[in-house]
Amino acid sequence: MSFIPDVAIPIIRRIGLEQEQEEGSDYDEMGKGTPSTMEDLISHCASEYEKNQNPVRNYVILRGITGMISMFSSVVLIWIIRRSHVGFSSSYQRLLLGLCVGDIVFSLSNSMLNAFVPAELRYYIWNARGNVITCTMQGFLYVLGMSLAVFYLCSLNLYYLAVVKYEKSEEFVRQKIEPFLHCGSIVIAVVLAISNLALKNYNPSGAGHCVSPVYYPPHCVGCDDGVIREGFTIPCERGRGRLPALLTTFFILASSPPIIIGVSLFFIYRAVVKLEQKIAGYGVGSLRASVFQQNSL
Repeated sequence: MSFIPDVAIPIIRRIGLEQEQEEGSDYDEMGKGTPSTMEDLISHCASEYEKNQNPVRNYVILRGITGMISMFSSVVLIWIIRRSHVGFSSSYQRLLLGLCVGDIVFSLSNSMLNAFVPAELRYYIWNARGNVITCTMQGFLYVLGMSLAVFYLCSLNLYYLAVVKYEKSEEFVRQKIEPFLHCGSIVIAVVLAISNLALKNYNPSGAGHCVSPVYYPPHCVGCDDGVIREGFTIPCERGRGRLPALLTTFFILASSPPIIIGVSLFFIYRAVVKLEQKIAGYGVGSLRASVFQQNSL
């Protein structure tokens, strides 16, 4: 829900700054893309913030509300499973528990209403009240929760593949398959989250999510890598040069789950079709065919 706006908003704002640079307003004539004074830049961003405040604020509030609803729904689902007669004694229920936990963590990161974004960016991000540590925490929870939810969803598909196509018993699944499904989902999620943490790829984006690979707010336009503008504390272009980890994360999250889910659903579908064709040879349909054949004789 939040991926497109998080990417689009800073790009749109940067395009606006570049357009004004071409028009020659408040920018030097050296073609370096740097504002004539920092006060002009902050003033410009503050005015743009005021113009776009309502749509962005409404989006952030809507994202927070939907995150809270999703988190509450997952908690209720866990409570329902716990109160059922099966409880967490079956492999399916335990895999569903992992999916719910991942959704809770992911939804929690979406429910913070930009409060964890560094406060020094309040001139263009609504409700920014945090610092680098809180922003990193939000980004870590975002990647960890999303990865857990996605790969536990894959695990559920593999569970149904083992039960429907290969007709494995609950005992076999619990002893031979389930441990690998849990370990795979958790290890992949933790590795992805920690690798991006170590490489400083949790940075604030224009819509308030701390999942931008590079720290490049408007006041960093024209700055070299590592420069800290006066009045700010975070070095510009923080995280640049570490994009391979981000690309690896994106590739794993974007390509692996669709392949796993698509292939498993395809084989499940084929198994169900074969089972229906086999069942069609019995019952009323087969009796009618037999009677019709006898009458024709």
